Amino acid sequence: MTEHTSTSKPGWLLCLSGANFAISRTQECLDRGIGGNDAEALRGTCEAIWWIVAAEEMLLDAHDRMYRTARADAGWDEVMSGLRWARNRITHQESQWKIIEPPFNWANEQNVPQPLIVRHDRGRDNYRRCLQGRPVIARLREMVNFLREYAMKFRW
Repeated sequence: MTEHTSTSKPGWLLCLSGANFAISRTQECLDRGIGGNDAEALRGTCEAIWWIVAAEEMLLDAHDRMYRTARADAGWDEVMSGLRWARNRITHQESQWKIIEPPFNWANEQNVPQPLIVRHDRGRDNYRRCLQGRPVIARLREMVNFLREYAMKFRW
């Protein structure tokens, strides 16, 4: 387990702030009536996904076993695994335009480009179970809230 460093918490706070800002920007686009295929709304969603996964990486670095236990106990293992799968499709295969389907729900997994090399299907299965077809904004906010609650619970 990596020791908690003085730079972990500020970096983690930056990640959560970035995720919240990106989610708010996406919601503003949707409130203005911009459809789910709008580049600005999709860009905000992709940024939020990236920030949330980065925040989780910092928690794993600082609190590996304790965080994994809390995540499992709260029922977030599969959700975060599914989000990481989505992030990897966006990052490694430039499929950000295919991760969202109208009316701004997580896309059907079969419509998202598959990895070039499949190591295991756990992330894809978790994406299908926990994200597919659900409203994007609501699920992203739930993830940010879970990460914030974890940090508050363990005074990080």
